[in-house]
Amino acid sequence: RKITMAGQNNSSASFSILEITPDHLIFRHGEDTPVPASLLDGTDLLVGKNREVLFIHKIETVYHHGLYSPFTADGTIVVGGALASTYPSFNKGSPNLVLAGFDTGISWHGLEHRFIKPVAFYCTVLSSKGCHDETYTDY
Repeated sequence: RKITMAGQNNSSASFSILEITPDHLIFRHGEDTPVPASLLDGTDLLVGKNREVLFIHKIETVYHHGLYSPFTADGTIVVGGALASTYPSFNKGSPNLVLAGFDTGISWHGLEHRFIKPVAFYCTVLSSKGCHDETYTDY
């Protein structure tokens, strides 16, 4: 998805662009748990890098080959001015883990961040060279 956003003045002079997969999680203004980008519509407000409100101006479908999935200390990243999770949802259209049709109430963002903690510990504490050269090219 290609999301065109504007800052609080909602001026075309301040448009920014975010390209994100439909399953990737993004923070809506006023909510603590990020939601899949597929759930966004033009009425949603997003969170900016300084927690400011971003207005969605336009949402388009775009196709690209490849992906980025960076590891960050808190599992968030600012892309195109918007605050997003570095994790996707693995249940189409749900911000939470769904098992056998039951919404567990456990957010994908929180769950995946807990599972990545051992990798972060290894890369920052146990490894003498860290994980700076780690790359993934299979897609």
